[in-house]
Amino acid sequence: MVDLVLSVSEESLIEFFSNLPSLLEAREESLSVRQIVHRVQLALHPDKNKKHARAGEAFSRFTFIMKRIRYKDKSKRWNNYYCCK
Repeated sequence: MVDLVLSVSEESLIEFFSNLPSLLEAREESLSVRQIVHRVQLALHPDKNKKHARAGEAFSRFTFIMKRIRYKDKSKRWNNYYCCK
């Protein structure tokens, strides 16, 4: 998991996790997006993944990507509601 997060581009990860809700709806999965993100964060956390030397780097990169996705969603809502009706 750590190698995957470190080797894939940020834009690819952002696109995947942004499209995750629609992918889960299509497959009728019982897991929510929040649960999946939480499981990935646990798998990448340096305290849970002490065997991998770059786990901390992967965890911080994944956290940064999730913040970019949340900020993008919040700015869309802000623009739709207050700014650009």
